Amino acid sequence: MHPATRRFGRRATATTTKRRSFSDVLVVGDSIVWNGISAGIGWLYETGMAASSADTDWVTVLGDMLGATMYRPTKDGVCSGAFPTCVDNLALYSGVDLVLVMAGEHFLASTVRLTTIADINTWCDTIEAFAATEGIPVAYVSRWSETGPPYLDTGDTIVGNNLLIDRCNGTDRIYVDITNKLNGDSDCFGYPPGGDPGVTWHPNDQGHRGIANLVYNAITVVP
Repeated sequence: MHPATRRFGRRATATTTKRRSFSDVLVVGDSIVWNGISAGIGWLYETGMAASSADTDWVTVLGDMLGATMYRPTKDGVCSGAFPTCVDNLALYSGVDLVLVMAGEHFLASTVRLTTIADINTWCDTIEAFAATEGIPVAYVSRWSETGPPYLDTGDTIVGNNLLIDRCNGTDRIYVDITNKLNGDSDCFGYPPGGDPGVTWHPNDQGHRGIANLVYNAITVVP
């Protein structure tokens, strides 16, 4: 008998985490998902703001981790207007096996049409109706930005995130918390150095990698 067995009992056996796989993923979202060139604020890239390249934004990194093709309506140019209209032509993406949603930064914002709780719910209803037709899950990513600890404890952030949590509770929808995980880490912000605040409060490459890792674990691990 092995000495460790005599002393400590039966040796533990390694366990393998069971993971779900996805091959075609639709990502509905705002500037962190994808943003075209906006010279007025010094943004000269076509990628998820504020990653330093198209290869380092969280959607691309996640796609590499999954081995999946990633679709972004904002990037594909199928929106009929400003950001929230990215849900107007979801039928074009029939055949995907997951919908990811990142939009909390715009919840209750005066600059877009998601200005009320009713607006947000109607917008989410549209996404969920598409997913139901396709027979696929929806994963909601929490708000990225928060002013300071305790996170999820102020104003629009707690309202928006709790709305998404409520939509996921008791369903097969997935809620991905990035608010508590990534805020407070100054290394996740600040690209390009000295840039316009409208750009630099977005996640940098490290922040994008953090988002990709959190989303990957939330959507793939089998409960």
